[in-house]
Amino acid sequence: MLEKEIATIVELCDKFNNEYKSIFFEAVGVNVLQEWEKKHGITIPESYKTWLCFSNGAVLRGTLAHFYGVEGFEIAGYSEEYVIIGDLIGDGERLGFSKNTGKIVRINHGNIREYEDFSLFLNQVIIRMLKDGMPFGKSEKRYERMIQTTRRGMVYEFNKLPVSERKEFLKLLYDTSINTYNDFIDDLRDIAVQDFWTNERELIMQGECTRDWCPEQIEVIYNIDEKTGNSRIYGGSAMFLDMNGETRKKKHGSNYINEVFEGHQMLSVDEYPEHAGDWRNMQALGRSNQEHLRAHRGNYRNSTCWYYGYEDGKYYRIGK
Repeated sequence: MLEKEIATIVELCDKFNNEYKSIFFEAVGVNVLQEWEKKHGITIPESYKTWLCFSNGAVLRGTLAHFYGVEGFEIAGYSEEYVIIGDLIGDGERLGFSKNTGKIVRINHGNIREYEDFSLFLNQVIIRMLKDGMPFGKSEKRYERMIQTTRRGMVYEFNKLPVSERKEFLKLLYDTSINTYNDFIDDLRDIAVQDFWTNERELIMQGECTRDWCPEQIEVIYNIDEKTGNSRIYGGSAMFLDMNGETRKKKHGSNYINEVFEGHQMLSVDEYPEHAGDWRNMQALGRSNQEHLRAHRGNYRNSTCWYYGYEDGKYYRIGK
């Protein structure tokens, strides 16, 4: 179980190593997983156990996915119904499994998507996006150029459209298939996050930035390939991991740096999906210090249409 999926993911991550950073961590033994289950009274889905016995956590293609090691699971706080086992896309979406059914769940600002097992999730989400898989085939003639390209190329073509045509295209997708629509929204979000961090790196190189990053954070954003000493094509997100793939705080002088920064869509994806692929719609906000949560006024389900002033706590409305 998962052998084919694991082999495909490793191959694809290696293929794109000059573009994105991927990390596979040391495997964990079955006895460790059994001890965790006994301690917490929770059964880990068999399909995710298989992954952990291959890699106790992982970072896949930059911000696409961060799977936690078993000691990094969140069993309380974020959700009482789910165990949180990872992050997706880098804009606040979490990955988990149901304590009751064992189903894999994606939790994106209150919206839930379920998968019967981890294998299905890997095939339908991770491998599709790693392979540059397109979510749909034929479309209206005026959109043919847009769909006959890569995922990134399609997002860029979409962003070139006037807002009214973006809305029309998204409606066409939604009316065709909700799954097709959701896949494309995932692509928009994914590319926007990547481009945000890449642009942040360019700003830093010019002596500017959207936040006052410390040297350790700048090093991570530069996303340097340890083998070549060169920066990868796309920037990295400001997140620190230990050798087991668990997020941690980094000591800097007398202070600790917040370990995870997420891309926050200022115009919420649910309400303004036509802007979901534009990196200029994003700002970097901390997770554990609850900046991102405060940007949503205390509830991730709340839509936003403002820039959140993380220093003064004010909300600066965008547009009217």
